[in-house]
Amino acid sequence: MLTRVLSRVRETEMLLQGTEEAGGTAGSSDQQPTARTSGTSREDLVHWTRLLGLARTQKTLLTTGSVVLLVRLPFSISLPHFVSESIGGLMDGDVGRVKHAIILLIVCGTIDALLDFWCVFLFSLVQQRIVRDLKRDLFASLLSQPLTFFDNNSSGELMSRITSDTGQMANDLSWVFRFSIEAVVRICGVAGYMFYMSWRLALLTTCIVPVNSILNVYYGKFMQKNAVEVQDTLASANSNANEVKETPREGSLGRRDEKRDDL
Repeated sequence: MLTRVLSRVRETEMLLQGTEEAGGTAGSSDQQPTARTSGTSREDLVHWTRLLGLARTQKTLLTTGSVVLLVRLPFSISLPHFVSESIGGLMDGDVGRVKHAIILLIVCGTIDALLDFWCVFLFSLVQQRIVRDLKRDLFASLLSQPLTFFDNNSSGELMSRITSDTGQMANDLSWVFRFSIEAVVRICGVAGYMFYMSWRLALLTTCIVPVNSILNVYYGKFMQKNAVEVQDTLASANSNANEVKETPREGSLGRRDEKRDDL
């Protein structure tokens, strides 16, 4: 229990450090870029290590979802094969082969759909629970901050960090398990099937893998930069909206105090 408490404290301190750095720009225009936007390999490794630590409390659901995903993927991968078999049977005029392929296609498709539902449900449940824990711990830590912290960071931006940033972190953390497992199994399964059917065509197909990998790397960097800009813009918009909302209220309180002083 003590280990879990200390772990949660370290995770909350990490989130607060990122919040302070992001919000500190309101007090200084010459501030250096934050660790969240620097994007070095070492910082990314530390970032993901800490995020993986957040998932330890949900390891049972993550394990169950991963097992369901591993059971589902063979059925999902086999669907194109049965489609190919049915088309081949139609071209050859083999009615029995077509019926057999269609029956297997329906069975595998139904099983795949049912298992996919549970995959989405379990990983979404993990995501929402991580969001809940992050928001609760971060909010509790914000309450213990000194007043100078809130003088240097606008309330709108802090609310954006608590809501949108924590949601994005939890989304990345929960779905990375599914996409990683699915990518590995699909690559191995599809590659094995292709080499089994025709190793010549399989080798020809692998020629585009390096080009596709390079494009994915640059596209991933572009999307990461765009996501950071979206989060920062959202934080700025929330900060401005909160200031606009509070300004009339402060003016109303000022006029009320003036009337009370006149009396």
